[in-house]
Amino acid sequence: MKSFKKLFVVVLSTIILSSTLLPAFAIPMSPDKYYIDGSTGETFQYELTLMGNQDTDEAVQLYIFPVGMIKNGVDNDRIFYMPDPNDMSEAANWISLPTSVVSIPKGEDVKITWTLNIAQEADCGTNLAGIMTSRFNPEDLDSNDIGIKTNVVSQVHVNVLNRQDSICPENGVLLSLSDFKVDKKIKLFEYDNIPFYTLVTNQGNLISREPQGYIELIGFGEKITIPFNDEKLDIYPNTSRAFNDVWLDTEYPREVKSVGDFFKQVIYQLGHLRIGKYTARLGITKNAQPQIVSEVSLWIIPWKLILMLVIIVVVPLTITNMMHRMREDKSKKKS
Repeated sequence: MKSFKKLFVVVLSTIILSSTLLPAFAIPMSPDKYYIDGSTGETFQYELTLMGNQDTDEAVQLYIFPVGMIKNGVDNDRIFYMPDPNDMSEAANWISLPTSVVSIPKGEDVKITWTLNIAQEADCGTNLAGIMTSRFNPEDLDSNDIGIKTNVVSQVHVNVLNRQDSICPENGVLLSLSDFKVDKKIKLFEYDNIPFYTLVTNQGNLISREPQGYIELIGFGEKITIPFNDEKLDIYPNTSRAFNDVWLDTEYPREVKSVGDFFKQVIYQLGHLRIGKYTARLGITKNAQPQIVSEVSLWIIPWKLILMLVIIVVVPLTITNMMHRMREDKSKKKS
């Protein structure tokens, strides 16, 4: 089992780390992802650009080396590790780099041409690896020495379509919906800011590239459509991916700092009236095998608008009735 052959395991939260987290010696790489289709025995060459940091005082020297990669959890986390060099089923061992140490001058880009040679031991389906830069020598790596502030990784996804001149018949993407819901315990909203949670599972052995679609909100008023997976995230083989979407009306006057702002919201809700029970319909139709459709229900009650109607309509009627009764009482006393 491969899991028993791992030497080190480190958890990294992203591929290209946010610049606010990167120290001066960390160098972004481009592209941050490779998607490669090939067969065992095939060789490919690609270019990787290491982008110099203007904030450094001098040239930055980093180690560069291949690493194994595993998708971790339902969000964007991955596990990177040093592979067993004798295990040629590891995609990281198919990567050859022209150097193990690279010096990046301040503010300058350095281009590296690397080679991928798909080994005969490769498994059908999507095989995962990465190219990592670090200030640490990989021979001395320890899990305590590596963190998200000291390493940058470019992901390598290799779809092995044929093995030893035979087609991989089991290759494929197989998506299924594990969950689609309104991400709130009480599914009651005043107007917008409606969160949706979707969990999609890929039971196939090929990565699902950027499945996309829509979430429609159907009920009283115009139909609302928001994009699904606008970030163009992938769903890895034999894993689940969580998607979080929110319907926000960008024109809605959201801040309430004064009575005037309150009335702006009421007027907007009246002009874009939404009230009652709604159906949220999910459709994942692009790059989805098979396509996915699902529905959930929710309620929208514009309480501010209702409150104003009560004040405007009910209160005057109540006062009018009270005054009418008072006049009747006076008339009775006089008689």
